[in-house]
Amino acid sequence: MVFALSLILRERREFLEISQSDLARKSGLHRSYIGDLERGSRNISVKNLSRLSSALEVPASKVMAMAEKRMSVDGPYKLKKKKAAAPAKPTRMAAKPAAKPAAKAAKSSAKRKAK
Repeated sequence: MVFALSLILRERREFLEISQSDLARKSGLHRSYIGDLERGSRNISVKNLSRLSSALEVPASKVMAMAEKRMSVDGPYKLKKKKAAAPAKPTRMAAKPAAKPAAKAAKSSAKRKAK
């Protein structure tokens, strides 16, 4: 529901051709809070929904109805943001070099200790 609501708020703001900063000034909320809401990373209280809806010139009940309708039409899974493209398949890696023979490893270890 949060993501559907965030889409409705963003679409309405863009329809009115106002920036997040302008909406923040009109609603009395902080600009970063508006951005967080539009990304769906913050929940919204009824009080703040009321402030935003009046700044967006639409009743809060209509915003909720639009979000509910979008949820029923698209479903909660279709609303999620598209995932980034899958990373490229890893290329074939060269074979690992053979481990040092035990005698050679012991010799280099002894040299390090001597220093």
